[in-house]
Amino acid sequence: MGLHNATLFVVSDTIESRLFANSRLLGRVFSSSAVPFHTDRSDKGDLLMGTLSSWMDLLLLAFSDAIVLSRSGFSEAASHIGMFSQDRVLTPAECIHKGLVIVPSL
Repeated sequence: MGLHNATLFVVSDTIESRLFANSRLLGRVFSSSAVPFHTDRSDKGDLLMGTLSSWMDLLLLAFSDAIVLSRSGFSEAASHIGMFSQDRVLTPAECIHKGLVIVPSL
């Protein structure tokens, strides 16, 4: 799948996760500049910006060449919207197995 030369779009509800990914793969990681938060917790940030950012992230993931699923339904929803074939859907464990280590071990 060309993971060693891939440009990655990282979606996370924490800035720390985005920074971690960028520190592991300098210059190859992009993410939204919006402050992440769950939109059902409107007291944590700008609800309109958070909602728009979430939709933009979802669509960018859906239009990607491949997707790494997390334990969240967000990436799974994006994979269904993007109609990814099974060979374009990975788990974090598969990325580690293929040599693209960007996630901390759990």
